[in-house]
Amino acid sequence: MDEDILLYISSIICVLLTFYQIFNRQKRAGILSAIVLLGYSLPLYYLFFFHSEYGAGLTWWFYLLVLNLIYILSTAIHLIFKYIKGRYISSL
Repeated sequence: MDEDILLYISSIICVLLTFYQIFNRQKRAGILSAIVLLGYSLPLYYLFFFHSEYGAGLTWWFYLLVLNLIYILSTAIHLIFKYIKGRYISSL
């Protein structure tokens, strides 16, 4: 299995979570998430694809993977808290 597939899958999950936020009554959080996602991923993808000489590609790959995982975890935690808060308020 190619290592880049992990990076692509994590990036796709990040984009899907961002779209879910934007289209699920959380437009402000979704737009902010999209700005953050583009802000760190575009420069790192550029460095990964075009400046990956002498092992530097592994560094950019690792940074992208770690930041994507942090993004996925933080967005998932945010969505879970919003869901729990919505259920708690609706039960009152």
